[in-house]
Amino acid sequence: MSKTIYLRVKGGLGNQLFQYAVAYYLKREFHRDVCIDISYYQLNKLLNNQKRKFDIRNYQLDKFNIESHKTQSNILCLGIDRIVRKFKQGGWTGRSVGICISEDNTTVREDHRRSFKILQEYSDKDCIVEGYWQNINYISPYADDLRKQIRLNISYPDKVRKWSSLIHECNSVGVHVRRGDFVKLGWDKGAEYYLNGMQYFVSKYPDIHFFLFSDDPDWCKDYLMIENMCSVVHMNNKDGDLYEFELLKSCKHQIISESTFGWWAAFLNENPEKEIYVPKTVKGDIWLKEWTRGEL
Repeated sequence: MSKTIYLRVKGGLGNQLFQYAVAYYLKREFHRDVCIDISYYQLNKLLNNQKRKFDIRNYQLDKFNIESHKTQSNILCLGIDRIVRKFKQGGWTGRSVGICISEDNTTVREDHRRSFKILQEYSDKDCIVEGYWQNINYISPYADDLRKQIRLNISYPDKVRKWSSLIHECNSVGVHVRRGDFVKLGWDKGAEYYLNGMQYFVSKYPDIHFFLFSDDPDWCKDYLMIENMCSVVHMNNKDGDLYEFELLKSCKHQIISESTFGWWAAFLNENPEKEIYVPKTVKGDIWLKEWTRGEL
């Protein structure tokens, strides 16, 4: 009897997509059932309701045409899991004690496939998989399948349709500017990086137009607006970040930071002649060789 892999999902949209890619990889490679555990999102909402005042991330994979998986959400499961881990080499799946496969936080975006040998060794046991698993090796074997699945299954408001028409009618470059927590952590890229990237495209393509997507649209208006060549796209409605994601990936080319949101938009870009501009300092196994390394 095939045992189940319980994938504990957490983080924002980009991280969720990486975790789904691993779930799909495991399902196909090891012929295992996959259960997507979204208990962390229920816990975050509970804590935020107690006035912890931190940014809430919502589970969003259900807004895409991904393959059907079992899904569970149970805060009690997380509590029992913490107790089990104190006494056993494993965790609580929700129905039994399972083997834990956790990503080493010091090797994020490196090759983790050795970790999954555990799945072969314990094929008769349920397993819990935790981590972000930002690695192209889990995506490449089934990239075509993932591209077909990562499509929104929600209706588009008129505002989104209008932006989509503008993007498709010109030589569009989507610029994803991640600030927010990146600024606090010192990971943000300054205006110079984005302006250098924009100049790169201006020098190569005629009639270029930049569509700026950001969690800080006012900063973009203050520092990145090249006259008559830029538009700031900001959706403040329900599912706004999902619509922005769809619009960003529909641009012919992209300038992105090291954000997973921008990475997936660039990776899913269907333009066969696309150019993707990324920071020169990027590290890890997710950055494609054909993408242009830009100056900071």
